[in-house]
Amino acid sequence: MNETLIYSLLQGIQRENPRIHDLIRELIQTVQEHNNSLFPSDVTIIPPQIDTDPPPALEPPINFRYELIPEGIKFDWDRSNTASACFEIRKGLTWEDGLRQVVTPTLSAVLRGDAVGVHQYWIKSYDENGLSSTEVGLIVEIPPIGEVALSGYVVDNFILLQWSNPESAFKIDYFIVSKNGAEVGEQQGTFITLFEDTGGTYTYSVRAVDIYGNVSNDATIDLTVSQPADYVLYDVYTDDFLGTKVNVYRDPALPSIYASLNLNETWQQYADNGYASMQDEINDSLPYWLQPTSPGVGSYTRTVDFGITLEAIICNVSWAYHEIVPFTSVRCFMSTSEDGIAFTTPVETKSLFIPIFRFVRVHFDFLALN
Repeated sequence: MNETLIYSLLQGIQRENPRIHDLIRELIQTVQEHNNSLFPSDVTIIPPQIDTDPPPALEPPINFRYELIPEGIKFDWDRSNTASACFEIRKGLTWEDGLRQVVTPTLSAVLRGDAVGVHQYWIKSYDENGLSSTEVGLIVEIPPIGEVALSGYVVDNFILLQWSNPESAFKIDYFIVSKNGAEVGEQQGTFITLFEDTGGTYTYSVRAVDIYGNVSNDATIDLTVSQPADYVLYDVYTDDFLGTKVNVYRDPALPSIYASLNLNETWQQYADNGYASMQDEINDSLPYWLQPTSPGVGSYTRTVDFGITLEAIICNVSWAYHEIVPFTSVRCFMSTSEDGIAFTTPVETKSLFIPIFRFVRVHFDFLALN
């Protein structure tokens, strides 16, 4: 009972009869003594406990697996707990020291490829509150690039080297061509023509490089060039692809050109192609921002001015190309002029004997057959 309340009640009682006042005070004192005996001040009253089951522990993903695809490493896994909201993949010797690769709510992810060798990856589950499961490890093994099959032919002073695409975990990016141990060029195609102005035996080699920098062993071949024939090499012209382009995109890195494609589309328009994300488009074997393409035709034209009028010249055109999406036909046309205004009728050829000229126009037509 509250003591302040008791005394306030006493204030309201008539005090003309002191005896009644004393009796009430004695009664209150007796009630307080009983309260103190029943509820001593050093006793702590503990509220009743409500039994609750602890939340189940979040389980890690199961069936963590991988597949090497041309564009990288594809990881898949299965959900072991409905509480799993997202998943994190790391790469490293341990989870704690590993580098985060991706966080995704999906059950698969395509990560960039790696160097030849053995690599350790990890995965964890996270719930909506950010609590994580234990990690699960996975060993990924990247095999070396296979052997390149190289062959070569000699025609007078010209060397034609051809080679095969080797077996590779990832897509081959380009080939390095060397002569007597010195690099002479990089090719994205599987052949190259070289001109030797001195007779002798030369050792040529080719090695493949994939899109993640892995390099194959050298494939080598020895070819003998006879003493030069009775003609003179006037000029070798390497195009920079700054000519006229239709449905063709110039990549300044090599430089090189991509044909045929829609120049108005960008990588941001994956939704217009029926995909929910860029990753979905990549998973559908469309790793390039310029895919999928819509125009079926494209062209490239370049006119070269040799500066003086030449007579009795054989002009040869060679190129290398890599087919991203089969199948595309490539047709080459050549025409010539003495004044740069009136040109001869274009002839579909890679080699043309020209009686007299100053200008040579080379035109390529690209046709996507699918």
